[in-house]
Amino acid sequence: MGEIYLELTIANIEDRRRQKELAFLVDTGATRAWVSKQVAKELGIKKIGEISLELANGNVRNRLCVIGTEP
Repeated sequence: MGEIYLELTIANIEDRRRQKELAFLVDTGATRAWVSKQVAKELGIKKIGEISLELANGNVRNRLCVIGTEP
């Protein structure tokens, strides 16, 4: 079984000119999607908090919170 990717455009909701098209790996077991700190910084996405994520190998990581989505 191969990997499936979805092309999505993410943008800074306060400045729509700051946007980027990225390929996201589709993970049917995931409840969240994320981007790297570098991409968030490029887009000027502000940190609003942290959430703890448990990875498949049992490691726990704190990451930036999601700020919002729209169709």
